[in-house]
Amino acid sequence: MNTKTFTKTQFNEIKQKLSSYAISSFGKKLIAATQPHAKLSVVEKRLTETTEAKKLLDSNLHVPFMGLQSIEHITNQLEKGFVLSPQELLEYADFLRSLRLIRQFFAKNQTITPTLDRYAQGLSDFSEIETEIYQVIRNGRIVDDASRELRRARRDIAETQDKIQELLKKFIRQNKEKLQEAIITKRNDIFTVPIKAAYKKQIAGTIIELSSKGTTAYIEPSSVSRWNEQLTYHKMVEEAEIYQILATLTGLLAEAFPQIQQNLEIIAEFDQIFARGKFSRELKGITPKINAAGYIHLVSATHPLIEHAVALDLTIGKDYR
Repeated sequence: MNTKTFTKTQFNEIKQKLSSYAISSFGKKLIAATQPHAKLSVVEKRLTETTEAKKLLDSNLHVPFMGLQSIEHITNQLEKGFVLSPQELLEYADFLRSLRLIRQFFAKNQTITPTLDRYAQGLSDFSEIETEIYQVIRNGRIVDDASRELRRARRDIAETQDKIQELLKKFIRQNKEKLQEAIITKRNDIFTVPIKAAYKKQIAGTIIELSSKGTTAYIEPSSVSRWNEQLTYHKMVEEAEIYQILATLTGLLAEAFPQIQQNLEIIAEFDQIFARGKFSRELKGITPKINAAGYIHLVSATHPLIEHAVALDLTIGKDYR
């Protein structure tokens, strides 16, 4: 097909419409790169794929795609060598889990979709990586038991915070008349108490922040300064350990990345195929009978981009080209 034929048939506009049914950017890219094919076997294969996808959709059976929307961004982060965040690792684990579920799904429905089932057999099992991520990260947070060092650091943080709270409550009881409010508040991640500005020079401690009107001084009493320093140290230990854990989990994905890449290609194909199935379903399309004789006979055909189009019968390739 030449440019003129693409324009007259609105082939590119139809591809854009088709692309709206794809879930992932990978599937959309495949659709954008799709070209008509002159080889009969290739056309028949594409029609079979679309027909099988449509059968599943018509049966209200849905492929368990998970984590596809954001997978390209996270994959780019992985390729660039960045350490993934807990949420990104969870999303990637969801995606890896979906590969296993998709394979099981097509195996269960292989009588309906034998061709798609063969494709699904090429998907890998990453259950060991999935399990590792799910055990270490829950609700977007690294669990305390992810490592002995992390558990110790968080215990030290909790104990130090309790000590600071105890000392500040004692300070509040002893200095009620000098307080703007009898509360403990954080300023610049440091535990402080709000002191009336008139008394700020009478309090042994460090002024961490002044209120915008200057009526309140947020002071770290000297009695807790050493404990605040300890708290900062314990938090640094925690952050360093969390980074190490995240780096280890990211490393598991990086090691498996060549295999993951192959699976992404298969999933992109599935995304493209099911986009075709969804589009066909909306159009109430049928699977055409094709031939090698070079003609097409259309019965009650309508343009896919025109609403309420008039159905037409026509033949192309015999008397008219």
